[in-house]
Amino acid sequence: AQRLAGQLSDIISYHCYAKFEDHVRIVSKLKRYYGRPLVNTEWLARIQHNDVFDNYPMMFLEGIGAVNWGFVAGKYQTYEPWESMWAQVEKGDPRAKEYDLTKWFHDLLRPSLRPYDPKEIDLMTRFNKLADDNFKADQKAAENAQ
Repeated sequence: AQRLAGQLSDIISYHCYAKFEDHVRIVSKLKRYYGRPLVNTEWLARIQHNDVFDNYPMMFLEGIGAVNWGFVAGKYQTYEPWESMWAQVEKGDPRAKEYDLTKWFHDLLRPSLRPYDPKEIDLMTRFNKLADDNFKADQKAAENAQ
């Protein structure tokens, strides 16, 4: 059923909080199976070693749209670990040793609108500008081809 849904879809949206290497494998699989444009609707999980510095450039290079769950730290507290993660820590679950609880989970900005990590925003700004420049160049090439 999942494969059929993908084959009948115009775009494929997916979530991926995996480490970088696993995310690359998932993207490869999705492209191979479906051959459709991809949009990652949840991707940033610093606590799980999934960060802006690896994933954002990869998604740019692969032409993947990216939506970040959690933008400004606020009442939904998407900078905090999931409750299930805290439960794993409290129970001494070995998987919890993988978590880096010194980092925010999702959000990019503090309530003051200052970045959690200014280097992340700089990187995203650079790649967004590259994407804009590429789009403009494509548009110009299309106009010249007519």
